[in-house]
Amino acid sequence: DMLADSDAFYTEQQASELGALLTDFTNTLSDRRAYIFMSRYYLCRPIDEIAQKLGCSKSTVNKEIAAIKQELRQLLESEGYLK
Repeated sequence: DMLADSDAFYTEQQASELGALLTDFTNTLSDRRAYIFMSRYYLCRPIDEIAQKLGCSKSTVNKEIAAIKQELRQLLESEGYLK
């Protein structure tokens, strides 16, 4: 029983650390890229809505999302969250 509680704490600790890592990552993004990232993955807004708000094409938003995801993947790999 104590081990299960310990495992739950460890999971919460990992989630907290990952949350802090994501916050730090978001803070490194330009305002535009942070808006795109947060709109898409936190607020679940559709690509066309983000593009319309920014006054650009859906293709441009998709390219920026791909670049942001690549940067995030590299960070997660370097921190041991991905292999």
